[in-house]
Amino acid sequence: MFRTESLQIKLIGAFILMGAIVFVVALVGWLGNYRMNQHVKTFSEDTLPTIIGLWQIHECQTQIESSQILLDNPILPPEERTEYLQRMNQAMQKI
Repeated sequence: MFRTESLQIKLIGAFILMGAIVFVVALVGWLGNYRMNQHVKTFSEDTLPTIIGLWQIHECQTQIESSQILLDNPILPPEERTEYLQRMNQAMQKI
């Protein structure tokens, strides 16, 4: 079929074919980018605030545990004891 065509028609056909291939690859890349953008948006709006909230709960829990360990010390002065109790109450309020 291509043997009887002129060189100009063969070149035009090859460029059209290459253009179609480039267009398909660009379309696939654009669709992938769009889907990735949706996943990133979902992650940043839904998942990330939940993770931040869990991290804050973890920090408060660690603060409570460390205060409890320090309150077990029998030689702890009463001023520091009240300070650690206040820290525990503040951490519980944050949770």
